[in-house]
Amino acid sequence: RIAAAGPLVGEKITMTNADLEFSKSEISNNYNTQNTTLVNDLVAAAWSVYGDDFPAFDRSLVINVGSGFGGALVLGRPSYRVLGFEPGRISTTALTEIGQRLFSAGADYEIRELEDVLGGLGLQRMYSALCGNSVPGLSSKTVFKHYRAGNDKAALAIELFKSVLADACAELSLLFAPAEKIWLTGGVVKFNYSDVVDTLFFEKYQKRKYKELRSEKPRIALIPFDEPEIVGLTKILE
Repeated sequence: RIAAAGPLVGEKITMTNADLEFSKSEISNNYNTQNTTLVNDLVAAAWSVYGDDFPAFDRSLVINVGSGFGGALVLGRPSYRVLGFEPGRISTTALTEIGQRLFSAGADYEIRELEDVLGGLGLQRMYSALCGNSVPGLSSKTVFKHYRAGNDKAALAIELFKSVLADACAELSLLFAPAEKIWLTGGVVKFNYSDVVDTLFFEKYQKRKYKELRSEKPRIALIPFDEPEIVGLTKILE
């Protein structure tokens, strides 16, 4: 059972952020097994919320904010199905505003798609650009550490990050007509959930979504497992 960060094409997964490829036939031959299962890691994470512990919503989204920005549509009825997709290549109106704010703050960082803000090194690169590209060895953990210490540039980078994430969640929820619930996963939100999904996030989300669709407060939650991919793989094979 292997869950890897990359699209499953046929019987192979080529990882998005590493020079690695997993082939079902090669693994089966090398390890003398006929029970090899390859699954996209986000699809596996989406399966983790299936079961009696979580209500079966008609439709929900799983959004990953970690080494990449990924999505999965979960169809709960009549049977549980998960369809992975790559929203990171989407461009939204929010990105134009974010680019203008970065430019106004003196940051030289071009934003073309959601991946430039929400995927991989997006947050670090925005913060580095705001600092004049003078901060080496940045990680998202470092940016949040500086933010909690009161650094104004880190605060701006995280504000812009949250704004784009909220807008993306609203856009994707509307696109899928609408998703009843959004599950979040990935290291950036997992370890910084209270800083990311806060009052500002919900204000941005509701402003974008509910000017077009009135509803109750959005149901957004963190997938409550340390390793949702492993939990999901187990449920796939049950």
